[in-house]
Amino acid sequence: MSSWVVSKRIAFLNHTAQLGGAEISLLDIVDHEDIKPLASLFILEDGPLAERAERCGIVVKVFPSNMIADVRHNSGFLKQLSLSISGILRFTKLRREFSEYSIIYSNTQKSMILSSILKSKDKVLVWHIRDIIGASYYSKYQRFFVSLIGSLMIDKVIANSESSMRSYMEQSGTFIGHRFRALLGFRRQEIRTVYDAVPKKPSQTINSELLGIETPFCIGIFGRITVLKNQLDAIRAVENMPDVTLLIVGSSDEEPEYMEKILNYIEKNSLQNRVKMLGFKENVESYMQICDIILHTGKGEEALGRNIVEAMLYGVPVIASAGDGPREIIEYGKTGLLYNVENIEALRAKIRFLLHSEDYAKEMAKNAQSFAENTFEPFKIGQSIIRFIEGES
Repeated sequence: MSSWVVSKRIAFLNHTAQLGGAEISLLDIVDHEDIKPLASLFILEDGPLAERAERCGIVVKVFPSNMIADVRHNSGFLKQLSLSISGILRFTKLRREFSEYSIIYSNTQKSMILSSILKSKDKVLVWHIRDIIGASYYSKYQRFFVSLIGSLMIDKVIANSESSMRSYMEQSGTFIGHRFRALLGFRRQEIRTVYDAVPKKPSQTINSELLGIETPFCIGIFGRITVLKNQLDAIRAVENMPDVTLLIVGSSDEEPEYMEKILNYIEKNSLQNRVKMLGFKENVESYMQICDIILHTGKGEEALGRNIVEAMLYGVPVIASAGDGPREIIEYGKTGLLYNVENIEALRAKIRFLLHSEDYAKEMAKNAQSFAENTFEPFKIGQSIIRFIEGES
């Protein structure tokens, strides 16, 4: 197998040290055998991402900045600008650190804004888009601001799906930024879709009885506990299925009020024995493998759906809401099932169908596993990123 090895030093930049899908994907990139020797990971706070990266032998540099973290999805233009600039003023040391690197690789929108303001002529700026920028949870000012800055200042854009690339290209800020870029004589921005690498990790055997699972069937939903991930609909779908236990795996730190709403619903409907809130788990693959079905009930504005891919890799049938990303990676009936977002009755019907169609579910899971192993293979994804950021057309 031919291999491209990184020849230029790369500074990977991430604004948060919390572990979400974007951060786990970033670790898979930086830890790539052909990237890690000349890479460093810069994080704007200390936390789990830094700890896990260091365990992988990645060079980690932490530069705390609460200012950057204060920018939210629905922040207005002026707040974003003022907070970003306030944070930038504290980064003279970071600018000096960047002088040692040829490529600045931003893994989030906030870090992209930071790297844009610290841009210098001798640096290649890369932005990895992992969101649907046109999603409803972004304010119109943020959509415009992010797409304008990105299209004007970033040299190379990697989108984690065709859906996220299309959303970026459709923004009015991108339209204006590209024209300003041409007027200023900047080189045309390069854009490429590269799916996230999702490695298949060895799993440990988990005794389902120790988790209190007493039903014939077990279903799982994985990811941060947020309104957008919509775990409450998964609970509503199975609440009248006495033969099903639902495992909910994910951190609740981001939206504690939504977690409280879920807990209240569980208590009100006496579901404590059949809905298990397990919190954040590093070894999600072990929990996936005790499930008969994995659900993805997101609100429909998902760029890819990492947990869908993980379920595919471990041979577990998937039912997903028909958002942009899931529709892109699931071939209906062959590699998974889709349902209209928030149509709980349709979700419930598909759950019942798969639980009682064992041969069909196994064949679908087998097809999905083959697709995922071929499409999201880490070495191949890493090589695609190297070729793109180092200049191959």
